[in-house]
Amino acid sequence: MPAAAPVDARLLDKWDDPGLLRVHLQHTREPSPDLHMDLAVLKARAQILKARIRDLDDSRAQSSSSGNEALDIELAASRFKRKILLWLMFPINDLPPEILATIFHMVLNASETPMQAVLHRLHLTWVCGHWRHVAINDKLFWNVIWFRDRPPFPRSLAWIGRAGSAPLEIRIDEMKRRPEETVDPPKLKKEEVEELLDKLLVKVATIRTLVVVLGSWPAASAVLEKLRDAGTPASMERFELHRTMAHPTSSTPIVLADPDDDYEPLALCSGVAPRLRWLVLNGIPIDWHHSPLSNLTTLDLRRMAMHTSPSLTRWAEVLKSCPRLYRLSLDAAGPRLDQSSETPTIIEPVELSNLRDLYIGDVSAPYAKTVLSTFTAPGLTSLTLMNLISEDYGTVLEAITESYPLLRVLALYHVNVYRIDVNLFRVSRFLDSVPKLEYLKLSRCAQIVLECFLENPREYRRTPLLPVHREITAPTGREVMCPDLRYMSLHYQDMSQVLILTQGRQQLEKPLQKVYYLAANPDVNRQARQALQESVVEVSPLFEFVLQTPEEKKIHQEMLRSAGLARDPLYEDSW
Repeated sequence: MPAAAPVDARLLDKWDDPGLLRVHLQHTREPSPDLHMDLAVLKARAQILKARIRDLDDSRAQSSSSGNEALDIELAASRFKRKILLWLMFPINDLPPEILATIFHMVLNASETPMQAVLHRLHLTWVCGHWRHVAINDKLFWNVIWFRDRPPFPRSLAWIGRAGSAPLEIRIDEMKRRPEETVDPPKLKKEEVEELLDKLLVKVATIRTLVVVLGSWPAASAVLEKLRDAGTPASMERFELHRTMAHPTSSTPIVLADPDDDYEPLALCSGVAPRLRWLVLNGIPIDWHHSPLSNLTTLDLRRMAMHTSPSLTRWAEVLKSCPRLYRLSLDAAGPRLDQSSETPTIIEPVELSNLRDLYIGDVSAPYAKTVLSTFTAPGLTSLTLMNLISEDYGTVLEAITESYPLLRVLALYHVNVYRIDVNLFRVSRFLDSVPKLEYLKLSRCAQIVLECFLENPREYRRTPLLPVHREITAPTGREVMCPDLRYMSLHYQDMSQVLILTQGRQQLEKPLQKVYYLAANPDVNRQARQALQESVVEVSPLFEFVLQTPEEKKIHQEMLRSAGLARDPLYEDSW
């Protein structure tokens, strides 16, 4: 018998698509006591489909090698139907409890958001008494807890109890408005936070992750005070404390009242957190000299008043004590500069050989240059500059030229560069110094930056500084700026400027492979999308501002691998 021609792979992909399975399950009636399913009938149907699939395979073997579309569709549909029947017949409740618990964990691990994980836990325990028994007796099933209920938090605290001695991953957030409510619930008070932490920190030794987001300084200060008195957080690897709130009509953060001038900053965890590697402080002053700030792999500081920031000398000490620092994020924060001294403090740059991800935002150009001069990062792979709009930031790009030769992702969000001749030179020199750049992310970035991607890099080189091995030419015969640039994400960037870039790269025979655009941007209309499609290989919408595209995810996975963090659970967390 001749071999059957293979079914069109695209057809099988269509029938195996998770979206199709999801739609089918959404339209399938949920099991209930009054919905009787005869196992013998299901087995008979599966046998009939198995025989039909065999007959269809035989028929295809007899047909021409080009195949038969109608036959292929019936074959793919029959396989799909049989798969559903096999699922329905599978005796899942006959599995050993530990195997069923493993399946439950696979469901939780597939959650795309912490809130979805909360719902998955609830839904799994509602199926039947057996599933509820297995879930409740599995301590690791309850160890990731997002406090989204209202004070006194009965559900979340019950989950804490069910987790037993398992390592805890905890997020405490301000209460959200429920669908039936017309006004936002009140922000958590200091007394409510204290009462909650009194119950929670009984297990301080088993807390591995603690993320707290609060809307007032008194409530946030209660967290620092309770951690000071709670004992040693022996398992804590990640700690985040945010003092912020969202504007009622936008996502713009509002900075609330600062502590009193006579407030004495506290040492985080009384200065002892032996496993702490991930630290985020958002509007939170601490005692920089006595807090545990060594061996960090992520340091994220936001909205720090200058007088509460670490001195430049202490800043250098912190960097030196974190040789494996992978991610550094400074948003309106950083070291304190001594403006009163006639002789500015000068420190030797600290080499951060493991630093791969850097974020600088909402600071002045002189301050940004000073901070960037305090360290070197020869392996930096991703750089984000954001909210640099108060002046001309061309000098910042000049300051980091030749600093990051391995850079692959560049995000420029709200970056102002004056349109003057010297900046054309500065920006072009910077772009020529990052020849491995693959991914560009833009939002309200100065037009001159986009235009520099079309410049001939040879015209901006100083031969003694820029070696000849950078010369990469297009088929046109001239060199191309950032020849590896293939992907771009657009948020609120002027489309006329974008088209100049994409059409110019097309003319240089170095077109972009894929461009993502924010679907919520009204400027990306049908006409703009059509023009974009004519100058790039592929165009795709983005539905979330912070969404990582598959191409960017791949780069970040390679970044983690290069830093020895690829298998680190801390960097797989969706929080």
